[in-house]
Amino acid sequence: MPTYNITTNFTTKDNLSENNPLRVIKGSEFGVEFTNIKATTDGLESARIALNSVVTSNTTSITTLDSNKAPTISPTLTGTTTVDKISFTTNNTITGLDTFTANTTGNWNTAYGAEVLKGNTSGVYNVGVGVFSLRANTVGTRNTAIGSSTLRSNTSADYNTATGNYALFNTTTGGYNTATGADALYSNSLGSRNTAIGYYSLRQNTTGSYNTGIGFNSNSSSVTATGQVTLGDSNVTSLRCNDTSISSLSDVRDKTDIIDSPYGLDFINTIQPKQYKWKTREGNIKDGSTRIGFIAQELLEACQGENDKLELVMEDNPDRLEAKYGNLLPIMVQAIKDLTARIEELEA
Repeated sequence: MPTYNITTNFTTKDNLSENNPLRVIKGSEFGVEFTNIKATTDGLESARIALNSVVTSNTTSITTLDSNKAPTISPTLTGTTTVDKISFTTNNTITGLDTFTANTTGNWNTAYGAEVLKGNTSGVYNVGVGVFSLRANTVGTRNTAIGSSTLRSNTSADYNTATGNYALFNTTTGGYNTATGADALYSNSLGSRNTAIGYYSLRQNTTGSYNTGIGFNSNSSSVTATGQVTLGDSNVTSLRCNDTSISSLSDVRDKTDIIDSPYGLDFINTIQPKQYKWKTREGNIKDGSTRIGFIAQELLEACQGENDKLELVMEDNPDRLEAKYGNLLPIMVQAIKDLTARIEELEA
């Protein structure tokens, strides 16, 4: 490392009497000193550039200019700065205390904030903005975490996007998730390809995948549920749209083993619509209101073990059975046809 050596003895000059002409510092003397300083700093810049392309596991001492200003009377322009565990690679942008300290081969990462991407070793193309974001990431790539402790536990998962404090906080290996809003997908660990939009959306999900939660506190039926879309929480009382129905695939080219439905009037006669007043166990905006509908347990009993075919009750969470009224429509159509046939038979 280059070291600056003082050529002019400033201390000797200081000790001369004020009227002694040799006490005066000549311009040529300053010129020599500044030339030496420039050569030293140029050498330090070359050393810094060289450090950016190597990995140093031990403490490295670099001879450099002292960070304090030189004394006015007797300037001292030597010193040692210690840089601990330098491990820079190329094209990383790093700002923050204890940030990006474990990196070995990771490139094209951006880290802003204390302990951001602290554990990263070989992960690439990650962006962490906010204290503790992507803190545990080691080999995960192409993750984006914006906000305090976003994706904090992520280790090897890829293509996660978290925006909002604590979003995707517990995710470790689950990838391809998108969480927008504070605490969105907070408890998710292994679940992948989930989309959560809104404060607390899909917060309870742990291992479920392919779920979508839109709105405040929108959560799937259970922490392991898969393939569900949830709009809002128990405060939502109406779903509005310019259209009155939801379409889904029903093309004959995508179906086999087609027969007329055996479920019709006889099945309808086994179920009984009920009037009831809501009084939910966890509390719900519907509590106290009177409605007409079905009891999930009674629908299950009517299915006689064939709910997997009829899909009248969603059983993902055994403690919260949910009825799917829409699936009664084809059964009701067949019931009408059965009833019509009997009427025509009587009229014949």
